[in-house]
Amino acid sequence: MVKMSWHRGMAYGKMSRMDLVVEDRVSTKPTILFQPLSNLNHLTTTSLNMPLWLVYHPEGTFVTPESKQALANDVMGMYTSGGLPAFYVVVNFITLPHTNIFVGGKNPPPEKPFIRFTVDHLAIHFKDDAERKLRVITTLDALIKPHVADKGYDWEFSIDETPRDLWKINGFVPPPRKQSPLSKFLPLYFKNRS
Repeated sequence: MVKMSWHRGMAYGKMSRMDLVVEDRVSTKPTILFQPLSNLNHLTTTSLNMPLWLVYHPEGTFVTPESKQALANDVMGMYTSGGLPAFYVVVNFITLPHTNIFVGGKNPPPEKPFIRFTVDHLAIHFKDDAERKLRVITTLDALIKPHVADKGYDWEFSIDETPRDLWKINGFVPPPRKQSPLSKFLPLYFKNRS
């Protein structure tokens, strides 16, 4: 079994490199693949996006596999068009009994269902960039529209910004986005998501 983890190297008290440590659990001898930080200059916390979408919906909405697949494809397309690997994008549909949804203390009528989207961006942080925040919520409105608004549903979404260092896939700390040349090998390590 192989264990992979990313570590930042230290030299003279400064960040000098990014190391990928591959440890064979049989021999426990680590192999370090060196990646100079100068090759990572294009990476910033605002260029990383590892999304998790939770779609809370009442029974009678997103009923067919096709309706779920259509939204999941649109969500994935939004992120992959920006260069994110498809296997990073997760969309979970959570069906709730109609009687378990309350908005403003009232249960919405079944003919006007309420859909709640929670989006976790595990590495993107907008800070005080109002223009970028507006671009993102406008993009999400357009993405969601054919799946909810055009069907007469009410909806709400929020975006949470989770720190990247609190995220793992299959026990591994994912490498920085657009990491080269290792990026083409990542699906091998995360094969159940490819």
